[in-house]
Amino acid sequence: MTGQYPFKNTTIKNSASLPGDLHALGYRTCAVIGTNVARDFAHADEGFDVFIDNRTLKTNKDTETSQASTIARQSIPFLASTPAITQPTFLWLFFKDPHWPYLPPPEYRETFIDDELYMRTTQSLAINEDPNNSIGGIGEARLKNANNEFITNKAYYISQYDAEIAYLDSQIGLILSYLKQQGTYDDWMIIFSSDHGESLGEDNYFFDHGYMLNQEVVRIPLIVKAPHQKACALTTSPVAIFDIYRIIKTLLGQSTTGNLQGRIGPYIALENSAEHEKTGEKRYGGVSEKIKFIYSNTSEKAFFYDISIQHGERPMTLSEIKKQNPDRTLNEARRFFRQAPMNVSSQAELKSLGYLQ
Repeated sequence: MTGQYPFKNTTIKNSASLPGDLHALGYRTCAVIGTNVARDFAHADEGFDVFIDNRTLKTNKDTETSQASTIARQSIPFLASTPAITQPTFLWLFFKDPHWPYLPPPEYRETFIDDELYMRTTQSLAINEDPNNSIGGIGEARLKNANNEFITNKAYYISQYDAEIAYLDSQIGLILSYLKQQGTYDDWMIIFSSDHGESLGEDNYFFDHGYMLNQEVVRIPLIVKAPHQKACALTTSPVAIFDIYRIIKTLLGQSTTGNLQGRIGPYIALENSAEHEKTGEKRYGGVSEKIKFIYSNTSEKAFFYDISIQHGERPMTLSEIKKQNPDRTLNEARRFFRQAPMNVSSQAELKSLGYLQ
């Protein structure tokens, strides 16, 4: 919403942001959010005429999230309302699925059971002593299915994650179909993205996100449909979530000067959202079109990867790394990520939301 990195600007309050900027341009701004995190921590309700989060959608419990169908049902009446038809409109929909715990609606749970991919990925997982540890196995806190049963088969969890993706696709499809039925689809700028991916066992990291920076976690979709767009194009240059601010403002003919950052030379900066709960390690890095580097704030070890391969990533050889001028790259990264320690109140908020242990 701000074109800024979280460690540079952890809250939308009192800062330039998309809803605030668009509201000033005469847009009616509305958000339908399937969680309470956005309002409580980031003050993401700033600049919105209508802000509906999980308290309104489902329950008063902060730990609950609303499923995609609830958000879709809430958004279509908004799109049908007179203000949305008669004036420029900005609508932000924040879906929480697919996300742990992988619990798609009952009618989707068997969709991918026993298909070809399921049979190839059957693997019995180790149960970690720490119920929240996702490295090298999974903790019992993450093992229960919809029937509160313990499942240790890796393929089962992947099938449920895929089922949640299929379910979300169907709900977004309902919204797009409504716009097409109304004859207004071409008038809308539509942007689809995610806040993170998910590691489904890659790098021995199971059904989690936040600590590792493997490609499965950091490579996410970004699809942009401009109003009245007639042709499609695919970019291979790396882009990031903070680019959404620039994309929208640019397509609207608005200046973005002074509100953009996030690149370390040819790299887009990466950081994990949480320190390792046992070692306190924090990881930083950057990704370009073909190369990714990661370094640790505790060990000061750096790793370079070739990400030009078709799937995943390959550790680069020492001779390959030397060609990348690693000393200069890492020095630039250290300067970029240099920041003041997180204050006590921010730590308390993050802990209450489950992002810190």
